[in-house]
Amino acid sequence: VEVEPADILLDCIDDEDDANQEEENHHDTDDDADQEEENHHDTDGDEEEEEDFEMGAAAGSGRPPYRLPARVYKMLYAHQREGLGWLWSLHCMGTGGILGDEMGLGKIMQVSAFLAGLFHSGLIRRALVVAPKTVLTHWIKELSVVGLSHMICEYYGSNMNIRDNELQHAFKEGGILLTTYDIVRINYHLIRGDFYNDTGDKEEDFWNYVVLDEAHYIKNPNTQRAQILVEIPCVHRIAISGTPIQNNLMEMWAIFNFCCPEALGDKEEFRTRYQRSISRGNDKNASIREKHIGSNARKELRERIKPYFLRRMKIKVSLETGLTDDKKLPKKDGLIIWLKLTDCQRRLYEVFLNSELVQFESEGNPLAALNY
Repeated sequence: VEVEPADILLDCIDDEDDANQEEENHHDTDDDADQEEENHHDTDGDEEEEEDFEMGAAAGSGRPPYRLPARVYKMLYAHQREGLGWLWSLHCMGTGGILGDEMGLGKIMQVSAFLAGLFHSGLIRRALVVAPKTVLTHWIKELSVVGLSHMICEYYGSNMNIRDNELQHAFKEGGILLTTYDIVRINYHLIRGDFYNDTGDKEEDFWNYVVLDEAHYIKNPNTQRAQILVEIPCVHRIAISGTPIQNNLMEMWAIFNFCCPEALGDKEEFRTRYQRSISRGNDKNASIREKHIGSNARKELRERIKPYFLRRMKIKVSLETGLTDDKKLPKKDGLIIWLKLTDCQRRLYEVFLNSELVQFESEGNPLAALNY
């Protein structure tokens, strides 16, 4: 299966980012839960054993093929099957990427199904999933739907004995360790697997996959949280976020640095080559030369991240796939509640709006520069 990543960044960075941030805090929980029920129409009444869905590795790579049980494959929508192919292409390249689909497209289901195939094919032994605690119940639900309930190890909660038992089980038997960002920060040395190595090779990465849900939690690369996660030894890293960029391009670099550091180089190189050039080129007082340099930097950046970033919008997916009424994507309802600022909040807000930082950003916003 060959998958062309969606036209990334063009759709990802637009005027809807601020609105998407509020919605993204609710994540894909509703649509993933709906999919658990809705997608079962493909399998009801069909008990016959079918052949696995298969994707082969690159010729001459020596890797075994990827196989996913037909029952799970039939649950997926067309765009999720494409996402499966994209994730497999990253696996074959030995790298990771960012799954940045809009809320409502079932990002958790896509990654859960992909992991199901990896375990089913004997391609991996351990995966670490890091997410906010409120989202972990939905991971458990989706992993169970794809047949991985027996692989789940819950490494969170206040009971340290239970946590330790779950961690040891993941170490010895393999499986999927579900945990939170704070637990990783506090128990970093344990989760690294420094004291448990079943390969006999000290250079062997302990985790086959590390998946970050709500990956914008590491948007600041200087935080302890971000630095610890980058240092966890693993082969492949997947970042999930509907809002990989919220304020500036350096936040995007931080997430790419986690999942595929080879894509954008080090921080100073990225800042000099892309962020500054794009910001200057988008300034209202930019010279013709600065605009030209900024435009070229923008185009080059889009090409560099293209293989590692998959972003689909819900309306576009519905139109392209031509879904019938009984197979439409779950409806997304938004509830907007307007609240007035208190006097103190209003004063702080006005001070911030008049600050030099806001004035500078409004004149040369690098995010707007990429949206053309």
